[in-house]
Amino acid sequence: MRCAEDAQCNSPYEVCDQESLHCKHKQLWPLEPIEWFGMFFTSFWIILSQCAGHSGGGTLVPLYRLIFSFDVKNAIRISNLTIVTAAFVSFLTNLPRRHPTKKDTKGNSTGVMLDYSLVIILCPMGVVGSVIGTIIAEICPEPVVIFAMTLCLLLLACYIGFRLFKIFK
Repeated sequence: MRCAEDAQCNSPYEVCDQESLHCKHKQLWPLEPIEWFGMFFTSFWIILSQCAGHSGGGTLVPLYRLIFSFDVKNAIRISNLTIVTAAFVSFLTNLPRRHPTKKDTKGNSTGVMLDYSLVIILCPMGVVGSVIGTIIAEICPEPVVIFAMTLCLLLLACYIGFRLFKIFK
């Protein structure tokens, strides 16, 4: 959007670039109070998601849009970076842990906690899906991406709701 001053930009996170006279996202520092809240809430959400055994990426994109006012494409990029970082930290945390039931003849734990045979099967599919999704998100217009993400999250929520209903019935 063309601008002459910061007040003409739509978001509190956008400033008017005096060289190009277009609105752009503000620099990282200094942080606004809502950004501090967003960072802590995102960290809490990632920790909670990692404890539950999933990445939480589908919920990070709306969070980044609401709190940090990123457009969909930048929110997806930052969400992907957040997921990769959280997975790497989780991997490093679990690397030294030993499996409690796999023991040698002396009773010492020998097996690693991570099941690498499952990782070898699931990781390539996850990476390919993530790359295809990112390419599609770059090609498609923003309303299509928002509709597709909303539809996927609604279908996932319905599936989980039906499973919970079946379990606790």
